[in-house]
Amino acid sequence: MLEQKRLVPIQELAEKREDEAARDLNEARKSLALRENQLRELENYREPPSTTASVEMLRNREAFRLKLAEAIIQQRRAVDLARRNVETQRQRWIATHRQTELYDKLIDRARIHEQAQQDKREQRDLDELALRMAAARGQS
Repeated sequence: MLEQKRLVPIQELAEKREDEAARDLNEARKSLALRENQLRELENYREPPSTTASVEMLRNREAFRLKLAEAIIQQRRAVDLARRNVETQRQRWIATHRQTELYDKLIDRARIHEQAQQDKREQRDLDELALRMAAARGQS
């Protein structure tokens, strides 16, 4: 029981880290979804048709198109960065999950080992009691 009890705080810490990694992964996925949605909105933006086209309007329209193209490029970079962050967080969660599983197995093994030792002690005590009872019957 002592070995098992010593492992419990370590297991709890591992579970806490795994939960934290899972929350971070979830946040990274939400951020990626937001960035992808923003990119789709930028890529799908359509200018309203214009019937009049002065030179100034054409210049403004071209400047807007250039700014939109630049915004799309920047948003694609943000999406790529968010994807890499999701993968980093996913790898972190996998590592913490494996560590938690390891501690779970260690505690199970310690529990089984300690139970086997307890069973042996009880059996030994029962054997001693049976020997004493047999010896006492033999002396009577």
